[in-house]
Amino acid sequence: MAFVFDDYKNLVLAPTPVKFDLAVAGARPVSRNVSSKEGIAWTRMDSGRTQGAAQFVATLPSAADQETASVRRVVQQVAADACNLKIKAERTANNIIVQTDPVRDCSGNAVPDGTIITFTELDSSGKSTVDARVKRDIARAELPLSNDATISVASGVVVGNELHIGGAQ
Repeated sequence: MAFVFDDYKNLVLAPTPVKFDLAVAGARPVSRNVSSKEGIAWTRMDSGRTQGAAQFVATLPSAADQETASVRRVVQQVAADACNLKIKAERTANNIIVQTDPVRDCSGNAVPDGTIITFTELDSSGKSTVDARVKRDIARAELPLSNDATISVASGVVVGNELHIGGAQ
C-alpha cells in the first residue's frame, strides 16, 4: 500500500499512477501498475517461491518538472507450512527416538527453526503426544517405550507418514 502526497504533504485525491515492484534473490521480479484512489494505491502479490529478504518498491513516475519519487521496504519472506513430513524411529532400551527428515515447505524451502512438529504414539495403554521444535531442519523427540505402537507426525494441518513399532509388522 502506498499513500500519495504532494510537495506540501497533502494527500493527492486525483488518480495517480503508482508502480509496485517485488524482488527476491533467485526469483523473477514482479511488477504491478495501479492507479491511486483518493490518495491510496494498493496491490496484492503472491509470496515468492523462495525465502529470504524481499525488496518491495512503490514508485511514482516522474512528471516533466519533478523527480521520480519512490519508497523501498525490505521484508523477510519465510517458508510456507511444512509439506511431505517423513519420520523415522529407533527403539532404545528406555524409549523410542523419533526424528523427521529435513522439514521443507512444498517449494523445497527449509521451514524456520522453532516450527512446531507434533509426534503422536498410540498403543494399548493410550496416547502420548510430544510437540518438538524444528532445529536446523530436523525435529526430534523421545516417546515412551512400547512393544506395539503406531507413531504419526503432523505440523498444523499437515499430516506425515505413520510408523508401526513392534508387534506383528
